[in-house]
Amino acid sequence: MFKNKRSHILVVDDKPDNLRLIIGMLKDMNFNVRPAKDGMTALNSARYFPPDLILLDILMPGMDGYDTCKKIKADDRLKDIPVIFISALSEPVDKVKAFAAGCVDYINKPFNKDEFLARVTTHLALRNMQKALAEKNASLQKEITERKRYEKIIIENEKRFAAVMNSMNAIIYVSNLENYKLLFINEFTRNLFGDVEGQIC
Repeated sequence: MFKNKRSHILVVDDKPDNLRLIIGMLKDMNFNVRPAKDGMTALNSARYFPPDLILLDILMPGMDGYDTCKKIKADDRLKDIPVIFISALSEPVDKVKAFAAGCVDYINKPFNKDEFLARVTTHLALRNMQKALAEKNASLQKEITERKRYEKIIIENEKRFAAVMNSMNAIIYVSNLENYKLLFINEFTRNLFGDVEGQIC
C-alpha cells in the first residue's frame, strides 16, 4: 500500500493550462509539486533537486520530451527516477519511442483522473521500495566492510602477539578457561617440551 511521504513530483509541460490541471490534482493528494515549462528547465531543476517522479510532456519547444528523458537517463544522479510520459500522441510508434527513451509508463491525454492518480501512486510506491532496498543494501555493504576491517585488525593483532610471545625465552601458553584446550604455545615452550597437543590438566 502506498503511503504519501510528501513525495516530490516534477511536472513538465509547455501549456500553462495543462500544468495547472495536473498540479492541482497532485496537490490535492498532498504531493510536493514543482512545474517546468520546457525540457531544459526540467533537466536543470531535476539536477538541482532530484524529484521522486517526473511527469513529462512530449511535444514541447526546443528539447522535446524524448530528448529530455534520454538526458535524464544518461545522468547518474537521475537515471533511477521514474519518468511517466503524458501526451496527446496516441500512435503505437509514439509509445514505443517513449519507452525506448526510458519512461516507465505512458498516459494519453485526455486522461481519467482516478487512473492518472493510480498510476502515479503505483510508480511512487515502486520507487520508494527501490530506494529502501538500495539503502538496506548500502547498510549491509557497510556492515560487511566494517566486519572485514575488524577481522583484519584482529588477525594483525594476533600476529603481533605471537611474534612478541615467540621472542621471549619463557614458558608461555594460552588455554581456554572452560576446557583448558591449548590455544597458543610459544616457540620456547614448544622447543622445550616438543609439540604439545590436547589439554592442560
